[in-house]
Amino acid sequence: MPTMLQTLRNLDYSKEQIGLLLNSKPGTLGANLFGPIVFFLIYVMVIPFWYIFIWLSLQLIVFFIRVQVRQKGLKAIEQLNQEGTRRYFIYYLGTIFCNALLWGGVSILVLQYTEQTYFYFYIIVLFGLGAAGSSSIGVVFHAMVIFLSNTLMVALIVSLYYNTTSITYLLCFLMLVYFFFMLKISFGNHSFIATNIEQKEQITKSHNLIKESIEYAALIQKAMLPKEKILESYFKEYFIYFKQRDVVGGDFYSVIPLGKDELLVMVFDGVGHGVSGAFMTMLIKATEHQIITEIHHHMLEPNPALVLSRFNVLIKTMTEDQCDKKVMIGFDGGVLYFNKKASIVRYAGAKMALYTIENSTLQCYKGDRKGIGFTRTPIEQGFTEHEIPLSSRTKFYLATDGIFDQESEDGRSFGQERFEAFLLEHYDKPLMKQYETLQDEIEIFSGTTVQLDDSTVLGFSLKSSE
Repeated sequence: MPTMLQTLRNLDYSKEQIGLLLNSKPGTLGANLFGPIVFFLIYVMVIPFWYIFIWLSLQLIVFFIRVQVRQKGLKAIEQLNQEGTRRYFIYYLGTIFCNALLWGGVSILVLQYTEQTYFYFYIIVLFGLGAAGSSSIGVVFHAMVIFLSNTLMVALIVSLYYNTTSITYLLCFLMLVYFFFMLKISFGNHSFIATNIEQKEQITKSHNLIKESIEYAALIQKAMLPKEKILESYFKEYFIYFKQRDVVGGDFYSVIPLGKDELLVMVFDGVGHGVSGAFMTMLIKATEHQIITEIHHHMLEPNPALVLSRFNVLIKTMTEDQCDKKVMIGFDGGVLYFNKKASIVRYAGAKMALYTIENSTLQCYKGDRKGIGFTRTPIEQGFTEHEIPLSSRTKFYLATDGIFDQESEDGRSFGQERFEAFLLEHYDKPLMKQYETLQDEIEIFSGTTVQLDDSTVLGFSLKSSE
């Protein structure tokens, strides 16, 4: 109770509460437009015209003022203008105060110029407006109290003053009971709404903090990807279709120069997506850094099969003692090694295929059927290495399974066959044009179906050795 009264005294309402009040169009129309007009039509024959006309005119003026105030108040909320919001909220409460005084004051005219039956009808109208207020205007406690105290209490006092029969006393008593009943509802209503709004604000605050953290994590994840300068130094042309399902994800790719003519290209698909997938990419990146260091110190040959095997040993060593056997930790991936001077291309894949096209001939070099770091992958797992002819006309493509698993509206998967057909149909186009076409084709195929997994396609051709 003290908290509620302090809230009323300081007008310390949240934007949600103010928005509820300012958007109470049913209450505005009922109390300020339709109600007064109907009341005027009923009583214009029994109350002097000028009295009831002036009363109706004041009600309509209050109505138009309230509409203007509500519109400006809502605009202030949209603009996050706290001072303007509070000011228009007070103005709006003022229109409710005037409206309630007009309804309470007209009870004097009803008692003065009408029979008892008309007064009973007036009381019924007040009850109806009060009930309507409890579900529209009354959602904000302050507005409810103003309406009831100025309307019902004025009518109650006037009724007591003019009472002549026992039934009038009974009616006044019922009005008093109804008044306190509505006050009780209003107190409960306000407490319930205030609690819900407070919880909503806490949830919104927590959501914003999490959102900001994830967006910052996305910047960090993006910073780990290879810079365009490196890509342009080694690739004659290229495209990267990189679309995470969430803000962050588990797909990752690297282009690592080992010298002027040597290059490693890697594409990985970490288990999971979202935050869990992003943490997997951090683990992959840390492991990759160690492997590249070993290569530079001639502790490891830059052979794709050996690189994948080393990944597997390091990931399993780091995770198998700390993780539950039921938890899936690992990734699929492909590693390409280029030595332009020696005209050597080697590839090894862990559940990931390499596609090459030259002169309309498509080749698919399949990866082994074991992933990296998973529980079922032995720590001594070896991988198959493919020797590939090197030509400046050859185009290379690595893709994660998010592309193949994407579904259409009728439940069909995009699939490897569709992807291979796409490559054969568009191989002679520039790679950036292929990228644009692939984007459009996946979008058309998916329709309204949400993206199921992170998706990556890296397509490129190499610059010739100087």
